[in-house]
Amino acid sequence: MRSAWVLLGCVVSVLAFDKKRAKIDAAFSAYAYCGASAYDKVKWEGDAKGFELVKVLLQPLHDVEGFVGHNAKTKDIMVVFRGSSSAPNWITNLDIRKMEYPHCEGCMVHEGFYHAMQTVYDEVHEAVSALQRKHRTYTIRVTGHSLGGALALLTALELQAGGFHVMHESFGSPRTGNAEYAAYADKALDHPNRFVHNRDIVPHCPPQFFGFYHTSPEIWEKPDATFAECQIGEEDPTCSNSCLHTSTDDHFYYVGIRIVECPDPAFLRTGQPLQAEPPSIYVRGEENANEAQVM
Repeated sequence: MRSAWVLLGCVVSVLAFDKKRAKIDAAFSAYAYCGASAYDKVKWEGDAKGFELVKVLLQPLHDVEGFVGHNAKTKDIMVVFRGSSSAPNWITNLDIRKMEYPHCEGCMVHEGFYHAMQTVYDEVHEAVSALQRKHRTYTIRVTGHSLGGALALLTALELQAGGFHVMHESFGSPRTGNAEYAAYADKALDHPNRFVHNRDIVPHCPPQFFGFYHTSPEIWEKPDATFAECQIGEEDPTCSNSCLHTSTDDHFYYVGIRIVECPDPAFLRTGQPLQAEPPSIYVRGEENANEAQVM
């Protein structure tokens, strides 16, 4: 049953989704910020308890970091990517050129994101294949926050095209391709939940006027910690797109946790970009030559 909300000038409809599962994926996305040098040393606690690391993902050229492993407690094979925290990530993020996507006609993807994904995909495929042979009943899940969410979506689609059945959730992800690509992703993946916290700036980048579109459904997290599932096409105007102003602060918290910090205090490392931050409030639709992106 659908019910309407009006909140701070934003209109939305409310549906159900698995918040418990989202918190698990968000916890792993936070662990990605511990850094590649710490993945084999951190204590996997809370919603990540029971996880066993199998593969560390690291590509210095694009500064891609992440990990692959499995969890007997939840019966999952996890592929997780970290968001931006360094200069090479800024280079990747600010490249808004599109390239042809090989898996569907008319599809275009963000060139920087796609090339970054390709640098570690062979390692991901090898690790996932080996794990699935050992754990045939486990669910393959691919997740990440910010830039990590974009890499997770591209990786999930690549695995799906390769014959795997993949579940995907992202948090604060930027747009990754054109409308045809977004529609393809919606059909290829089983309910690829895309979380947006309130007025998070990153999901509004790159802007739609550059020909970029989101996948569906959007799970919109509101200031009162309630959630709405939005499914009116790839860019639902009743959810985060109905808010005129965006905020950098909302990018750092998802489903009740600070997602840009390593959960293990011994390896605490902020996930905030090391470069100058953009203005705290950005008005969508204004063409500003000094506009920056936080990913």
